[in-house]
Parts: sequence; structure tokens; C-alpha cells
Amino acid sequence: MWWAINATPAQQQILDGSKTIDSLKVADFLGQQSYINDWIKEWLQHSRYTKAQLPLCVSESIICDSSLRRVYKKAVRQAVISNGAEWLQKHCIVPVDVWSVVDFLTVSEAVFDVLWCISPAKKSLCEFIVQSRRMPFLKSFVREYGPSVCLRDVMQMRWLPAVEYCLLEGANIETKDVVQYSVRFPEIFRAVTLYNPPAVQEAYDEFQLQRLLNRVEDVPLVGEWFWIHGFRT
Repeated sequence: MWWAINATPAQQQILDGSKTIDSLKVADFLGQQSYINDWIKEWLQHSRYTKAQLPLCVSESIICDSSLRRVYKKAVRQAVISNGAEWLQKHCIVPVDVWSVVDFLTVSEAVFDVLWCISPAKKSLCEFIVQSRRMPFLKSFVREYGPSVCLRDVMQMRWLPAVEYCLLEGANIETKDVVQYSVRFPEIFRAVTLYNPPAVQEAYDEFQLQRLLNRVEDVPLVGEWFWIHGFRT
């Protein structure tokens, strides 16, 4: 037999008033999904409540209702673009791919930290983080994935402080790429060779090629290092 829970006069008075946490809980108890959906849409417009205050019906409704989920995703991404750190702290209750809309050149450190705590950026975004030349972002990435992941990108960007940071944090220098990517740039070359990387044939061949193309800024510096390590022209 079909039945429904009817609102008491006191409950109906709460529902007829402003949309608050109390009215949401009443609607959840009575199973009034349309009210819950409208409540969520209004909630997306302000930051009055913390995540701890929200009943489970908020996240469940967003997950289960595809239309509501689209509204929610749009609001979250707009908050990222507009650097709404406080909004994100109070509204990120359902997973959303936000890193695809992050501009690392303009995103605030507060928003970056909020998003990173929710879900660290993927390794594939290393190049974009490096291009921003924002050391706090790089340090978060290095803590998550290790310094070796970033070393090649920071070298190619000629970002000397980042190169020195990755090397200091223990980036792997035992591969041919380390010297190979630094032969053109003296400040990077000095930083790298300070850690005694191996002198390999591939790196020497790269030096010779770049010298022929007049791309090595300090030929004596690089040539002397290879000569000391047994390479003779």
C-alpha cells in the first residue's frame, strides 16, 4: 500500500521559510527530493555552511542526478577560474576534474592548495607547472612525485632555482639526459656538474652537435669538463 510521510505544521513552517540546514534536514526526512535539489542550487550561490554541516543527501543528490551534477561541476570549475578559495573549501564534496581548467599562471596559491589537498595534479601536468615558474607549486609536485620527474622540464626551461632545488632534493643524475640537456646553458651546466653526473658518449655527442650549430653559450666550460672526463676532440 502506498504511503507518504506528511509534514507536521512545525515542519511545514520550516519548509516555507528560508532554505537553511534545518529545512534541508526536514526535506530529507520527508523525502522531498525537489526541495533538496532547489536547496543545493541555492547553496551553490553562497558560502554560509561548512562541509561538516551538510547532511549526506547533498552529495548523494549531486552524484545521482545527472542534471544537478552538471550544474555542480560548472559551479566548481567557475570557482577555480575566479580563484574562489573559500567557496571551494566549502563546496568540494563530490569529485570533479578541475585541473583541466586550472591556469597555473593565474591561479592563486590558496586555490592551488585547496585543490591539491583534494586531489594532487597528475604527473602529466608537470610541464605546465614548470612553465608557470611558481616555486610553491613545483615544491608540492616534487613532494608528491619526487624531484627526478621534474628535472628535465626545469632544465629545458632554464629555471635555475628549480634545477638547484630538484638536485638538492636528490633528483637522479645517473642518466645521459642530465648532462645532455644542459650543455647549451652554462648556469644549468654548472649546477648539474656540481653533483658529478656520469660523462657518457651520448652527452658528448650532443655537445659536439650543438657546438657545430653555435648553440653552446660557453664552449670552453663544457669542453673542459668533457676533456677532464676523458673525451678528446
